[in-house]
Amino acid sequence: MKTRFNNLPEIKPDPLFETFRKFKEEKNPNKIDLSLGMIQDESGNKLVFECLKKSEKLLQKKEMNKEYPFILGSSDFCEAIKNLFFDKENIAYKEDRILVSQQITGGGSLRMASEIIKRILIKRIHTSELFFDPYIALFEGVEICYHPYYNEEKKELDFENMLSYFEKLEEKSIVLFQLSSHNPTALDISNSQWDTICELFTKRKIFTIFDSAYLGYGTGSFEGDIYPIKKFSENYLEFIVCYSSAKNFTNYSDDIGGIMFVVNKKELIPKLKSNLITLARSLFSFPSLYGSRIITQIIDDKDLNKLWLEEQRKVYERIVSNRKMIIEAMKENNINFNYEFLERQRGIYMFLDLNKDQINFLVNEFFIFLSKRGRINLTGINKNNLDYLISSLKKILN
Repeated sequence: MKTRFNNLPEIKPDPLFETFRKFKEEKNPNKIDLSLGMIQDESGNKLVFECLKKSEKLLQKKEMNKEYPFILGSSDFCEAIKNLFFDKENIAYKEDRILVSQQITGGGSLRMASEIIKRILIKRIHTSELFFDPYIALFEGVEICYHPYYNEEKKELDFENMLSYFEKLEEKSIVLFQLSSHNPTALDISNSQWDTICELFTKRKIFTIFDSAYLGYGTGSFEGDIYPIKKFSENYLEFIVCYSSAKNFTNYSDDIGGIMFVVNKKELIPKLKSNLITLARSLFSFPSLYGSRIITQIIDDKDLNKLWLEEQRKVYERIVSNRKMIIEAMKENNINFNYEFLERQRGIYMFLDLNKDQINFLVNEFFIFLSKRGRINLTGINKNNLDYLISSLKKILN
């Protein structure tokens, strides 16, 4: 039989999802999943917040219709997300210089940012040298340049060299940052360092994209993790925020994305809105109402919002506890490692900075599934698998 697809090339699968697939298929009872950034409970099950379950039940009782939403999404969701990120006393909020649009996922928000860059702004972004791999595909057609971020020799944030890089950028350049829980290094920029970057970007008129996926798990509060947004908007810097609800609300398969534009002229909002509508129509037509209604309800309902913040806080406390537990266990077992490096990290991940052979050994010999460079999901560790992890690490590190 003839086919038009004979010359179709086979594309290698995403390494991270391929690792997760192998974990699912592995039969060894000692296997540990530390790959994808889905929050797990103490039993190793993927956690679903109670606030999410309650919101779904409430929504089902309302028997809401399934009409087409606006192309830019639910206006209630957009308003809820806007209020989540921006205090009403924020100067950009008060001057109506914020445009919010619902997107299909967090990745969809980044893809929309990419389209805006290609069509309106400079077709080049600058992001950290160790970065989130999907950026390459999401920003296809945009030149990606890499600024210093991680000092491998000192195993710390390479802030001085990062700043020197930014000082040499041409005006109106575009820099892409992760807001918190840096993936993969777990080394975040401090508030004082954000202040320095803000001052420099104001002088150089540099445009920023903030990728925000792990809010609440860096400092322990959503508000604490969005400090740069407050700082940049107060200084009349223009920027984009790309938001994913997946980690914040544990609704991974129903991830609702949002993209927020902060501009310096209110009059630009209608033009920007018309471009977003045209792009959204061509890319995915319209986003889902169901998932956005669930999230909106959690944000707006007083009791659900309180429960959500409590559940987020518990996850944060478990992350902090697990990091400490792993470090103490490594020390007790005299594992040869730079512990100050681990103690400087924060957020859902721990970055071990392992080489390829060490990772292959952990995966193939010990069935511990993790991503490249030894980035592990801290919530995948519990009291039942800690000893096994530590003994395995000792064999490859000592």
